[in-house]
Amino acid sequence: MATIKDIAEACGVSLMTVSRALREKTSVKEETKKRILAEAERLGYTNVARQGRPASGDAPRQVQLILGNI
Repeated sequence: MATIKDIAEACGVSLMTVSRALREKTSVKEETKKRILAEAERLGYTNVARQGRPASGDAPRQVQLILGNI
């Protein structure tokens, strides 16, 4: 399974640049972004960390309470 490190090494860019390109941040040059996205596809990259998780704004709010002897 490909990682952003693999993509960064293949493209000759930093991990942060790959991360920004994959998150579609505008601070990455269009040419670089296209190269990163093409390499990600070629390597079969999938963002496993985000799969099956709700978007950050949709995350349920939970509080865990650990109680000793009351």
